[in-house]
Amino acid sequence: RKRILVPCTGCRYCMPCPAGVHIPDVFTIYNDASIYQNKEGAKRQYDNLDEGAGAESCIACGACMEHCPQSLQIPDFMKDIAAWAKTL
Repeated sequence: RKRILVPCTGCRYCMPCPAGVHIPDVFTIYNDASIYQNKEGAKRQYDNLDEGAGAESCIACGACMEHCPQSLQIPDFMKDIAAWAKTL
């Protein structure tokens, strides 16, 4: 449990994202990379996202947060994940 970085349940209430980010998929890849300590697998999964679906496409509009039952600060997480993705 300590390795789960984003407490997203994957409910998809945040979708669709106006910017095209696949929010639950991005969170799953990020969490899986932490849980399994598999940077190579995370890179492969992240690279397989549709074009424009990664965290770097987030425009921080906050539309997703209006629907998130966990009250996650999704744009803040996306900023961190976009920086992380550059290291893959």
